[in-house]
Amino acid sequence: MGAAGAGVRPRLGRQRPRPGVGRPGGAARGVARGGPPPGGRLPPPRRLGARPRRPGVAGGLVVRPLGTVRTLLRRPPRAWFRAAQAAALAGVVEVGLRTVRLPRLTRLLGVRLVLDGAVGRVGDPGLVRLSSSEAERLDVTWRLLRHRPFNGTCLRRALLGAHALRHRDHAVRIGVQKVAGEVKAHAWLEVDGIVMDPDGIESFRSLTAGAPA
Repeated sequence: MGAAGAGVRPRLGRQRPRPGVGRPGGAARGVARGGPPPGGRLPPPRRLGARPRRPGVAGGLVVRPLGTVRTLLRRPPRAWFRAAQAAALAGVVEVGLRTVRLPRLTRLLGVRLVLDGAVGRVGDPGLVRLSSSEAERLDVTWRLLRHRPFNGTCLRRALLGAHALRHRDHAVRIGVQKVAGEVKAHAWLEVDGIVMDPDGIESFRSLTAGAPA
């Protein structure tokens, strides 16, 4: 190699690779392509779009139907039996509401449908003195109606609650109200003259026997 080649070799030996040159992707070690220079601040992480919903997923949370079963398993065995009874009765009530008139259904259930236009005392349902057995029956029944496949509408709550306390002084009442030209109905349970309704009845007018139930 000539003098020119001898002059180039020392210069090549003294050169150092510059950052980002000669490395895969053209980036310095520890810095991703397109990232900030060493010592710079990292950009905020991007928010990923919402995942597509799948069956059994609601609001980003997986629906766990076994949660009700686990809760029931923590109860004493008598609560399991009462839950089974309430589930069977809920099925009977559902069929009855679709096939017979309400007065007949209440007679079959052994509960009192009272349509006299009166309303019980609105107050704290805790004022009703229930035995531990009665309180458990009512609690298990109403808790069961909150979960699928059961229908926990006000009428079903009132009928099943009245059946759980059918040996007490009880009444199932129905009221109506008119909102923006639309008539809405509501049913509730009264025990010992006290309204046991969790939704409130202040805006509803209680039906009388002459009104259709």
